[in-house]
Amino acid sequence: MSNPFTHSLHLIVILTAFSLPHADLAEAEDYLHAPPEAVKEWRELKFGMFIHWGPVSLMGTEIGWSR
Repeated sequence: MSNPFTHSLHLIVILTAFSLPHADLAEAEDYLHAPPEAVKEWRELKFGMFIHWGPVSLMGTEIGWSR
């Protein structure tokens, strides 16, 4: 007997294989390479972001020593 999960997995693999040739990757390349002027302007804005994630953030509370 076959497992329904196996049938679903095979269907997903087949659909993915048939859809990949139709993906248009040329449009994505325009976004990957910014013009030098835009990069220079971005750096002059001095925008920076520091993101810290840890297990404590899952509870939605503060760390004890940060109060």
